Amino acid sequence: MSFKSQIDYTITAGSGAVVTNIDLLNADNIAIHADNNAVTLTSNFIYDATGNIKDGVSYDIEYDGFVTTGPYSVTIFGQTLTSAQALLPQTIKVRRISGSWVSKPLVADTGVPNMEGTNILPESLTGDQIAADTITPAKLKSLTDEGYLYRAGASGVVEEFDAKAAGNVVMGTGTGVASQAITGDINIDGSGNATIPAGTISESQLGFTIGAETTIRRQLTSAEILALGTSPIIVIPAPGVGKYIEVTSASMYITYATTPYATITSLNLITVGSSLRQMWFPSILGKSISTGQRALEEPGAVGAANAELIENAAVQLITSTGVDPTAGDSIATLSITYKTVEI
Repeated sequence: MSFKSQIDYTITAGSGAVVTNIDLLNADNIAIHADNNAVTLTSNFIYDATGNIKDGVSYDIEYDGFVTTGPYSVTIFGQTLTSAQALLPQTIKVRRISGSWVSKPLVADTGVPNMEGTNILPESLTGDQIAADTITPAKLKSLTDEGYLYRAGASGVVEEFDAKAAGNVVMGTGTGVASQAITGDINIDGSGNATIPAGTISESQLGFTIGAETTIRRQLTSAEILALGTSPIIVIPAPGVGKYIEVTSASMYITYATTPYATITSLNLITVGSSLRQMWFPSILGKSISTGQRALEEPGAVGAANAELIENAAVQLITSTGVDPTAGDSIATLSITYKTVEI
């Protein structure tokens, strides 16, 4: 038996009141036959200034498997070896903690990890003793609940944490890993859908400047068309204080179904609150074939009380007389190009 740290020691074997100290550095003592008692290691360790064995020091004790115990036992710092273990090389780790010895067996040369009941003792299994692809999920310790994960916590100690909050993202924090809620001008739900709330993007964040032309596309259902007189559709929202909308071009394509619209078939693109339309589609709804049409500009007679372009006003699509069409079942696709102009 020897210390890896090359510390001298003695095994003490006792029989009743008789105690025999056996120096294991003596080649004559390579085998010990216990006489109905335990064999215990008791010799020289590292001592502190007060003469006590120093706390916090660990020793790896290599037992060479030379003791034939017969029906008896070998005990090394509280670890009692079976008759079979006593005949095999063993490694015992011992540590002095608060004036007491704490010990546990490590790995025998047989390659079999030391066990306590059906459990493998801590630090008793090395990587080369685990065959690849042999540990199944069922062998892992269960976490607290669904959605929990393992991470390395303070000082690298493995811990679990709850990562299931809807919309959260698991990310590095600079010191560790955490499940973080997304904040700022974007929302993410539990299905991974991202949305940007209205009014959160400023002009400086856009890839174009105010005043540049923008094109929008809007499909109109038959139900929407049949109500365009009494329920006009806002096609361009109000631009904000100090700005107005100027429509530069527009077109509409009718996808004919079975019946043309009747009664009123012309449409206006007009600023809300204005008496003068910016553009219009003459007789577009009366088509009996699938076809498109470009909108015509309508300068109109601008008088002292007439306004065509109005600050911070939306643009709507409405019938030319404010009356709903009748009949008709076709759909339409509207395309508008416009500028937001600063006053």
